[in-house]
Amino acid sequence: MLRSMRLLHASLRSGVNLTFPSSSRLASSQMPELQRDNVNKRFYIELNLDKATIDYELIDSNTLDLQHTNVPNSLQGKGVGKIIAKEVFEYCKTNGIKMKLTCEFLQKFYEDNKNDYTTSII
Repeated sequence: MLRSMRLLHASLRSGVNLTFPSSSRLASSQMPELQRDNVNKRFYIELNLDKATIDYELIDSNTLDLQHTNVPNSLQGKGVGKIIAKEVFEYCKTNGIKMKLTCEFLQKFYEDNKNDYTTSII
């Protein structure tokens, strides 16, 4: 995991585009680790000194309203938004959490990946 994180950080510094096709599956060792901050109601991944985030509100104990995706300027255009979206969607699907998609970026991500997450969306 540490080696793959170093490679990911090196690719970000060198400007390599991290965009991947929606049908591809990246190994978990290639992904930055998704964190959930329940106090601030936010998912995040840390890359270098920056954080990409998805803010949410609890609708109920089994449903999240995913409201906003933020990718810092230094990480934009590198596919980081798709990475965090996929990680959050997978987290919710795996844990049986339903998602309401208020965020337009996540609505688009869902439209591009609808077959994988239909049962997780309200």
